[in-house]
Amino acid sequence: MPLWHAGGVMSIEARYVRQVRDFESPFNVHDPGFNRDWWSDPFFRSKRADYRPYSFVDEEGNEVARVLLRADAGFSDPEGAGVSLPLSAVAIDFIEVHAEWRWPRRGVGMHVVRLVEDLFPSRTLYAFSEEADSFWAATGWVHIPRLDDSAGYRPLFVLDRG
Repeated sequence: MPLWHAGGVMSIEARYVRQVRDFESPFNVHDPGFNRDWWSDPFFRSKRADYRPYSFVDEEGNEVARVLLRADAGFSDPEGAGVSLPLSAVAIDFIEVHAEWRWPRRGVGMHVVRLVEDLFPSRTLYAFSEEADSFWAATGWVHIPRLDDSAGYRPLFVLDRG
């Protein structure tokens, strides 16, 4: 899928990143273009969750974004907030565009979200916003407010395929 930028058209491809060792991140955590804390091993300690790390690369193999997905991550109103998702839902736990591609904004993050949507065409996708509400709203995903109006939780955004 092509992406327009100042130098012309760029294609981005999703690549699954295999975790070689338990308790170690499959990503290069020393890459200065990404937030080391997000991609370090604490998020890969458990085999209980079905983590799916993806690297998004340009046509020259340069990593432009990373995404950590969690398949079979749905939930059924665990906190009594009136929110539930099917158990087959896929969560975007983290998404980050490489520092060189963040400013000026070029739509890389939006493009990556579209590629993730293509990876799971028949599954419910969701993300809890971490101070990125305007980004998630711009994707066209639907904000699902908590019925209890509690402000102590991250906002939930869901892809509405209907």
